[in-house]
Parts: sequence; structure tokens; C-alpha cells
Amino acid sequence: LEWKETTYPPAVTNYRDWGPPDSMEGLLALFGGVLPDDTDVYPQEVEPRVPQPDGGMITYYWPLKRVSTVVGNDLRNAFRSADQWGDPQVNFELSQDAARRFETATRANLGRRMAILLDGAVISAPVIEGVIADQGVIHGGFDVAGADDLSLKLRSGAIPTKISVIEE
Repeated sequence: LEWKETTYPPAVTNYRDWGPPDSMEGLLALFGGVLPDDTDVYPQEVEPRVPQPDGGMITYYWPLKRVSTVVGNDLRNAFRSADQWGDPQVNFELSQDAARRFETATRANLGRRMAILLDGAVISAPVIEGVIADQGVIHGGFDVAGADDLSLKLRSGAIPTKISVIEE
């Protein structure tokens, strides 16, 4: 689990509404053919709003900073709740160390998207609407199943794992 800042193309001024292109070529074209040195590309597979003839997913390509603001063990909890109108949202809690980093990052990125990755793929890219320290909320467009799914993915990415080589 990683939370990364978005690297926006130079011509973008409306950070809130910008979305990544659906091809590597399109992404590179936005940056004049070369990505900044501090940026890598990460995929996000989503179900299309309009079903595709092949029934497949659409892949978007996110330009994200290499350094992660938050990593798995920084997350203390994530759970579905409801906003003031009863719509589903995802609440999350961070460690105190992560809270200091996240507060700095969210202050510097107000109105911009921060991507959440699991296993190297973007699972969500919410707009930062306010400065967030140790507790935050991700909202907008969720149904109950979607909020449950995101909170489960966040929690699963926060589980520490140990890899043991059984045989080489």
C-alpha cells in the first residue's frame, strides 16, 4: 500500500478535473515525450462507464512521484462510514509519524489528486480537499460495496508481511 503525489503535465491548470490518459503514448505526449526524473507511471484498471465490445477494462496511466508519502504500515485503520447525507465514505487513520508527513503533503497539494496504490496499481485517486493529519475521509461516488471494497483494500495493504524463501 502506497499513497503518492500526482505529477501533473506542465500545461495543466485545473488539477481537480484532470484525469490520466488511457495510453502510455498519450501520457508521454503530455510531458513532451519525457517524464520528470522523480516520476514513474502506474496503471489503474477501471470498468468503463459504457461497456466495451470486448467486455474488457480500461487502463489509465498515472504519472506519480517515486517517493511515497504514506506506506502500508503507516495506516492504522480504514472503514466504511456515512457522510451527513447518509452516502458511503471511507474513513482512515494514520500513525503519528505518517500524520506529520501526510499533513505536509496534503497542505502542499490542496485541490490536487493523490493516488493510492496496492501492489503497484492505482486503486483510488481522490482530490485533496483539506489538510489531513492523522484522520481523513475519502468520499464521492461510492456505493456501499465500493466503500467496503476500498476500505478492505486499504486494510489489506497495511498488513505487514514477511516473505520466506522455502526453496531456491
